[in-house]
Amino acid sequence: MKNTIYILGFLFALSLTSCVTGNDDNAVLREHEEQLAKTPRVLDLTIDGVAPTRDQQSNWMDIVVNPGDQLVIRATYNPGNGATSAEFDFSRGYYHTSYDADDAKPVEPFTDRITTIGNASMEFSFTYTVPTLDDDGDPFVHGDHINLTWWSSNDLGGQGFNDVNLVYE
Repeated sequence: MKNTIYILGFLFALSLTSCVTGNDDNAVLREHEEQLAKTPRVLDLTIDGVAPTRDQQSNWMDIVVNPGDQLVIRATYNPGNGATSAEFDFSRGYYHTSYDADDAKPVEPFTDRITTIGNASMEFSFTYTVPTLDDDGDPFVHGDHINLTWWSSNDLGGQGFNDVNLVYE
């Protein structure tokens, strides 16, 4: 009986030390959530009323399109908690996924890629006509794709990125 009490006391003491010496996962998670809340980002994205789905690596799934399709794209630009201004660079790239903002072009019908907002969220909505020809006048064919990309930054130094691939059927 005496040995059982010692063993239980030892196990109890051991369990206390593991609690106080381990990481506080809740504090780490809270810190990540606070940083995410400060990040400017595109929220509630829908294409023709349907939110794009994500794959197992959290990338947007491709959206199948045909030349001439008219897609209604809606989203909310959120500047991030505490930000007084944010810029959203909305661009498109043909045939490739663009992680280089320098080679991207404005998304038609827009002629400018940059939208600046203040400290409040802004609704974003427009109709995009899927082109039949690329910039060189060549027709799009099965498997070609258009990458729509949102780059964002705010006055807190936060930066965000979203993209969607439109793939020709």
